Amino acid sequence: MRELCLFDRIENATENMPAVAGDTDQSMLLENIIDNLRRILNSREGCCEIRQDYGMPDLNGLVTDFNNAINPVIRSVKYQIEKFEPRLTGVVVRHVPDPDNPLNVNFRITATVKSEHVSEKISFETVLSDTGRVRIRS
Repeated sequence: MRELCLFDRIENATENMPAVAGDTDQSMLLENIIDNLRRILNSREGCCEIRQDYGMPDLNGLVTDFNNAINPVIRSVKYQIEKFEPRLTGVVVRHVPDPDNPLNVNFRITATVKSEHVSEKISFETVLSDTGRVRIRS
């Protein structure tokens, strides 16, 4: 039944826009999911007092111990998506090396969008840049 994340429902309520599943189209749903993932993956662990597990751990050590850091980052990304984006199921996160940009860490994420009206496979790329920010490209 829930399609929009809390932030979007609050914004929509002030704009008199419907915030229920039947009133959103597929592209709006996917855009909303991507926006929520951006918020989640760019939040830092401990930023939310009532949910200490919300947000990514500090990734500054990734550069110094790259080979041993990839698997924990993959697990963390997968956990954050599964825990805080319930519209996605069957989440798979894979590291995709980019020899042209060795300071960026790229991941390919595939999942299934589950909602009242649709069950569709989606795939997108995330790029963890040297600044520590995560960009998501669909």
